[in-house]
Amino acid sequence: MLEMSGRLVIAPGEVRKVLPNATLAFNGLFYENVLGKAHLLIPENTGLMHIIKVPELDQYRIIDGKYEGGVVVLVVASNTGDYKSARIRFSENFTDYDIVVRDDMDDSLNFTVLEKGIMVSIQKDGVIEVMPVKPFEDSVRIVEDKSVGGFMKLGNDGGRVTFHSANKLYAMTLWHA
Repeated sequence: MLEMSGRLVIAPGEVRKVLPNATLAFNGLFYENVLGKAHLLIPENTGLMHIIKVPELDQYRIIDGKYEGGVVVLVVASNTGDYKSARIRFSENFTDYDIVVRDDMDDSLNFTVLEKGIMVSIQKDGVIEVMPVKPFEDSVRIVEDKSVGGFMKLGNDGGRVTFHSANKLYAMTLWHA
């Protein structure tokens, strides 16, 4: 898909050949297992495809995933069948990353990334986690709000975090204290 003169044009084309039996497609990214080695393929609007080898994922089976604004969150399964979530934050040029694998499996893929470089996720009912997108920055802020439930879907509306549930839309603005 290309944007030309403010219009979205869909044109067929080849960005990269993939191994059909070793590649899974997810929301915003592809996962490729090449001889037991994990690779993430992240396409850009320009037609460029970032290919990142992630050895920390070699030991897991990838179940689901989402990429948004420099962050990949995956649902993974270990050899023993335990489900975990893996969060990977990439540098701007995709040469560096940090990865955190967690045992908690609330709605892991329910996150959004704001233009300010902030990732917002619902960890469980009433608990919102806010952190920078840049890798190796550990400043995590926890916001507790009993009106936010894990069933709400997160979105991004021009710098505001939106939550929608059933027929209602809520918004939250983040600022530094």
